[in-house]
Amino acid sequence: MSVREQTNFKYSIYAEGNCGWADRLWWQMHTPQVVLKQESLCGLFFEQLMQPFVDHIPCAATFEDLSHRAKWLTRHDREALIITTNAMRFSEAFLVRKAIIEYFETLLKQYSEIWRKNAQLMCEAR
Repeated sequence: MSVREQTNFKYSIYAEGNCGWADRLWWQMHTPQVVLKQESLCGLFFEQLMQPFVDHIPCAATFEDLSHRAKWLTRHDREALIITTNAMRFSEAFLVRKAIIEYFETLLKQYSEIWRKNAQLMCEAR
């Protein structure tokens, strides 16, 4: 099923792929559907900014609560719409080219500062 076809559904499931993560969460957050997100030890750079039950619905790593979460969504259409709206706002704020470039610029600047300090310590130790 194509990505476009998948967006015809009210809900989508984000399940980890190889090595415990998958790269589809960023586009799922851009769609007008609630993301049921599998909890995982690994994640994408923006996941720590996400808020459970605000911009997505968390599911256990084993999906043991998936049925319960899906039933809750079908009984709470208004809340589901709010979550979808919040996810779209999140994606517009953090998952657009400009925001991603700003994030990586900050990351590289901070990393280079750590590298510079470590290099100075190594030179002083000689």
